[in-house]
Amino acid sequence: MWLLKGLAMLVLVLIGLNDAYKILAIFPTLAKSHYFVGSALVRELAEKGHEVTMISPFSTKPPAKNVNDIVTTPSSELVNGFTPNFFEMKSMYIFQTFLMLYNLGATTVNATLQSKGVQELMNSKQKFDVIICEAFAIEAFLGFSHHFHAPVVACLDVWCFGVYNTTHRMTLLERVHNIITETIDHILYEWYHIPMQEKLYDQYFPDPKPDFRDITKNVSLVLLNTHFSLGRPRPYAVNMIEVGGLQVNRKPKPLPADIQRFP
Repeated sequence: MWLLKGLAMLVLVLIGLNDAYKILAIFPTLAKSHYFVGSALVRELAEKGHEVTMISPFSTKPPAKNVNDIVTTPSSELVNGFTPNFFEMKSMYIFQTFLMLYNLGATTVNATLQSKGVQELMNSKQKFDVIICEAFAIEAFLGFSHHFHAPVVACLDVWCFGVYNTTHRMTLLERVHNIITETIDHILYEWYHIPMQEKLYDQYFPDPKPDFRDITKNVSLVLLNTHFSLGRPRPYAVNMIEVGGLQVNRKPKPLPADIQRFP
């Protein structure tokens, strides 16, 4: 799995390449597709001899050497009230979609940070050399960077340029739609989402700590689950790396016997 091995080495450039290091990986959303991306990277880092603590609603199966799982228990509110129905989402207005995602992010942060295992970790004297954190409307988790005095690698599993169209081949009507959609998103992000995340950051991370706006800008590396062959040209910053497909097993396991016998 050349991509995973190369990516693991790239992440470790932040912390050195000669010794084993302690890494905190945070993939707290209930979407298992997001977990698959994070767990693939975590397994490769663990195989390189690094000690990884992973916060997630899912446990590593089969258990992996050097991977310590902190399994969070999703609240009933998170499971029943905020788990999106993607068929219903198609009929939503765009502002409803934004609100749903931002509410989902706030609920995920609250449920994760108040869980017993995470609280024990925060109150422990553990130290980490780098933090790998999913980026999905959950900015309050960036507080772990100051809490453990470690740089952050953000892992973005979905779009990084919004849910609106970004092609340069748009009609006038499509351009007007883009402007309206982006404006709505910007207003909701700045006046609804960020205040919620800042409140959670203040609630769970003790003072003294940096200003919330400052920590959201202090990310050392961004891993994007995209690939240039499947998208359009993008103006990425130098610390934004496309890693689409890293969770794909280069040596696929054989199909179950009953499936292989299927005519």
